[in-house]
Amino acid sequence: MTQRVEVARPLAPSPLLIDLALFAVALMWASTFTLFKIAWRDFDPVAFTAVRFAAMFVFSIAVLGVSASRVWPRRADLPALIASGLTGYFLYQMGFVLGLDRTSALASAILISTHPIFSVIVMWVLRKERPTRMEIGGVLIGFLGVAVFLRAWEAFAAARPGDLFSLGAAAAFGAYGVVNQPLTARYPPRELMSYGLALGGLLITLIGIPSMAAQDWGAVGPTSWAILAYAT
Repeated sequence: MTQRVEVARPLAPSPLLIDLALFAVALMWASTFTLFKIAWRDFDPVAFTAVRFAAMFVFSIAVLGVSASRVWPRRADLPALIASGLTGYFLYQMGFVLGLDRTSALASAILISTHPIFSVIVMWVLRKERPTRMEIGGVLIGFLGVAVFLRAWEAFAAARPGDLFSLGAAAAFGAYGVVNQPLTARYPPRELMSYGLALGGLLITLIGIPSMAAQDWGAVGPTSWAILAYAT
């Protein structure tokens, strides 16, 4: 007579805990727009970002170095991994920083949150999915909302440069989601993020060297340093 062996399964987190975690992520993301504006009273925005990503670059290399089960990039995946680092880190962050510096925190937050629209457009352009009428209507309504927000029918003529940089950041992040989709099946999340950070973080650091050299570090107050640590 055989006995059934009960295998203990880990308890799933409660729905409330999941909701709280998601709320915390949304709160942290939303807070960066206002907090960065405060820190940039002391910091040059590009220098601020370069310091953040210099630290992240070092961290990403350390993660890849200590990972015993590291999945090495396949040659066929190199173009996609490079595109991931460029869109998700370099182009997105530079558009975000230059946009936020030149427009309001509210405008930047609203415009960057349009990135799902750009994800849909990139998927259509790459012919990964065939658009339905509902999807086409949703994209048109989404862009109509952006045009109204950017001064109605004269949207792009009246828009501030920061608004356009923010839209560019949204487009880059939208493309990043599409580029990353096939890579997630072949690389663990930690390593995929580290590869992207290694490339994007290095480029941001190199671009930011002149701004870091010109930065008056003695003028940076403790609040701004705390925001930098929080953001990193």
